Amino acid sequence: MAREIQELAASLQRALESQQNILAQGQAQSSIRREGVLPADSPRFSPYLDNDLLNNSYAIINTSMALLDSPFDEIEDQQTLQLAQDGFIQASHALEAATRNAAPSEDLAFHRLMAGAASHLGGFAARAFSLVDASIQSGRMTPMEATLADLILRNPRQIEERTRQLKTSASFTDVALLQALQGNPADTDALSADPTQPVGGKIENAVSEVGPIVALLSEHYMSAVSSALFAIAHGQGPLLQAAITDLESGEQAASEINAPGPWWVYRLTRRLIGDLRETSIRKNIPITRPPAASADTKADQRDWKLNRTGESGDLLI
Repeated sequence: MAREIQELAASLQRALESQQNILAQGQAQSSIRREGVLPADSPRFSPYLDNDLLNNSYAIINTSMALLDSPFDEIEDQQTLQLAQDGFIQASHALEAATRNAAPSEDLAFHRLMAGAASHLGGFAARAFSLVDASIQSGRMTPMEATLADLILRNPRQIEERTRQLKTSASFTDVALLQALQGNPADTDALSADPTQPVGGKIENAVSEVGPIVALLSEHYMSAVSSALFAIAHGQGPLLQAAITDLESGEQAASEINAPGPWWVYRLTRRLIGDLRETSIRKNIPITRPPAASADTKADQRDWKLNRTGESGDLLI
C-alpha cells in the first residue's frame, strides 16, 4: 500500500507540473474573451485548450482523492497530504479558467460546481462559496448537484426540505418511476429554472430532465446525505457509517451505468461528509469533563491563597 501511495503522489506531481503551462494559457484566454468570443487582435490559443483544462482537472481531482482515500497510517509525511490539497486547488483554478467567460453551455454550472468542491477540499472556503454560488444562480443544477452545493455552503435546512419534497413528489412514486422506465413518463407541468423559486420547485420535472435511472440515483443519494447529516448532528456513529456505505454503493452504481455527473457528485460528497464529521462540534469538543473540571474547587482555592500569602499572611512578591 505504501508503494501505491508513492506512485499516486509521483503521478499527481507530474500532472501538476505538466498542467502549469496550459493553466496559464487558459487563464489568459478566459480573461479577454466574452461569451467564448476572443477579440480580433488577441493571441492565438488552441481550440482544444478548454477541453484539455477540463480533462486534466478531473484527472487531478481523481488522483488527489485517491491519495486521501488511502489509509492515514500508510501516509508517511504531511507533504503527501499537502500535495493532494495542491491538486484540488490547481484543478479548481483550471476548471474556472475553462468556464470563465465561455460560450453558454448546459455543462458550465456543473463544472463550476466541481471547481467549488475542489476548492473546498483544498481548504479555500471563500473561493468555494463564490464558485458554488455562481452555479446556483445559473438555475441549471439537478437536485443532486444542488444538494452538493448546499453541503459546501453548510445549508442543511435546504437539503432537508429538498429531500422532503422529493420523497413526497408524485414523480418519484414507484408507479411513476416504473412508467418512466417503460418509456411512458408521468405528465408533469414544466417549471422554469428560476433559482429564486421554492427549493422543491424543480423536483416535479426532475425525472423527465435526468431520466428515471439518474432519478433513482438522486433519491438514493439524497436519502444517504440526509441520514449522514442526522448522524453527525446526533453523534450516531453506526448510522453515519451506513450512510457512507450507501454513498459508496451509489458511486459504484453510477460508474456501472456510465453516469459521470452523478458519479462525481457521489464521490465528492463522500469526502465532504467525512470532513463534516471531522470538523463537527461533537467530534472536537469532549463529552466528558477533563479531570481538572471535577477537582475539589475549594481545595484549589485554598492552595492558591497559601501559595500567594505564606504562613504569616503577608503577600509573597
